[in-house]
Amino acid sequence: MRRATVHGDRPVSIDGRESRIVRQEALKPTTIYVAVHPSKHAPPLPPHILRHHMTSGFFKRALGAVFLVFKVSHAQAAEPAVVRIGIARQGAGDLPTFGGSPAATAQLQHRVEDALQPDHIKVEWLFFKGAGPAVNEALANKQIDFAYQGDLPSVLGRANGLKTHLLLASNVRAGVYLAVPPDSDIKSVKDLKGKRVAIFRGTNLQLVADNVLKENSLTERDLRVINLDTAAAQAALASKGVDAVFSDYMLFKLQRQGLAKVVYASRDDGLQLTHQAHLLVLDDFETAHPDVVQKVVTSVVQAAQ
Repeated sequence: MRRATVHGDRPVSIDGRESRIVRQEALKPTTIYVAVHPSKHAPPLPPHILRHHMTSGFFKRALGAVFLVFKVSHAQAAEPAVVRIGIARQGAGDLPTFGGSPAATAQLQHRVEDALQPDHIKVEWLFFKGAGPAVNEALANKQIDFAYQGDLPSVLGRANGLKTHLLLASNVRAGVYLAVPPDSDIKSVKDLKGKRVAIFRGTNLQLVADNVLKENSLTERDLRVINLDTAAAQAALASKGVDAVFSDYMLFKLQRQGLAKVVYASRDDGLQLTHQAHLLVLDDFETAHPDVVQKVVTSVVQAAQ
């Protein structure tokens, strides 16, 4: 099959040879001459040979190839069978859920599923125990289409070449908390020097924790920092495997159980010591499926109302 790609009056390719669509104003509007030659440096073929190509059906087959290419391109932009949303935290329950944001509410109320159901698109919520760094890896491998994660991981992802677009902010100005065992003598951030402190590195929690330490004339080097994910940090705190933990609101659950006490909240020292989260999408997915992206965004915004 002969292939043709037409780009106005620019050179096009037909069977590996360059050609040019030449429009003659003096001729009838339905008459088009196609000059086919091995390279742009070679002279054009005589008109009687060109007319032979036209009458032999060559040009019709070339246009047919163009139409076929268009149909294939259009088919590739068909709606996806499933939309995959990555969550930068470990889910809770048999059917994993999370909390603390409009995105979590949208999941609990099945708003995204309801919005995409008329298009027969399924929704998968994928939870990552490794939080932001694990979500970035999934984005890089095109294993998810959307991501709900914190500010630091998304910045690091963009810096390392991830092509993403931030769609909306969610759970903004959230605080970081410092919790210790109930019988601990640690009463403030300044008391952490030389202590075993769990910090989930690579997440937006680490960025705020480092800023909190700086406000108290400390750095991670002044502590015995242990890199633990959220669940492991809570378990270590409950068993007194660490002296303190920087984490999020989940620490209050341990406090209600009598397994920890919260001694510091970063928001008490100003909004500059807070972390942000947001929903983002891969650029390629947004370009191919803008209507789907809009429905996901609308669902999350409605969940916040």
